[in-house]
Amino acid sequence: MGKWIDLSQNFYEGMPPARLVPEMAFEMKTMREVDEEKGRPNNQRFTFESHQGTHIDSPKHMIRNGPSVADFPLDHFSGRGVVIPAHKDSPGGIDAAHLKETGSRVRSGDIVFINTDWDKKFDTIEYLDCPYLMPDAADWLIEKGAKMVGMDTITVDRLLKKEERSRAAPLDETRPVHRRLLAKGILIIENLCNLSPLIGKSFTVFAFPLKVPGADGSPARVVALVE
Repeated sequence: MGKWIDLSQNFYEGMPPARLVPEMAFEMKTMREVDEEKGRPNNQRFTFESHQGTHIDSPKHMIRNGPSVADFPLDHFSGRGVVIPAHKDSPGGIDAAHLKETGSRVRSGDIVFINTDWDKKFDTIEYLDCPYLMPDAADWLIEKGAKMVGMDTITVDRLLKKEERSRAAPLDETRPVHRRLLAKGILIIENLCNLSPLIGKSFTVFAFPLKVPGADGSPARVVALVE
């Protein structure tokens, strides 16, 4: 049996992106406490958005009538994994040239992770201003035949500033990497962690979302099994 590595962030109140979008706060409320006399078990209520914590984006996230996470077969959420090293000390774009140079092992049907080491900033305000993929990098991943693409950042796209979000931008300027990948049925995983130990290793990814028909995205427990 191989070694298991957890690639999922903890799910907790105040986690990103709550600092950026306060209405996305996560709540875990205890409805009932254990009462041995009456034999009542613990019962809790969870309230969260579809894109909090480590999660998967489906085409429906960007395409009104696109497939939801529940529309994909189970084998789409598991497969051979590849990590492309792209360490970043500051925010900035990762282009196709970098992926070509370091990601030659990518094959059709792979689950490709981009390792920036930005997950170390997860519980800080700096995490929100993160590295991102350039549109030509998305095109390269499509060309290589990746079936899922994940990053250890809050988004695969450049996070728009407040003044940019306030104006109406053409669709090709708004989350272009999301739009390119999801239009091809390539699912996106965001807020990953612990990718560094997987660089150069042979491993299998398991990344299963909640089975919610019609959901544009879902939290997921993402793990790797290293051979």
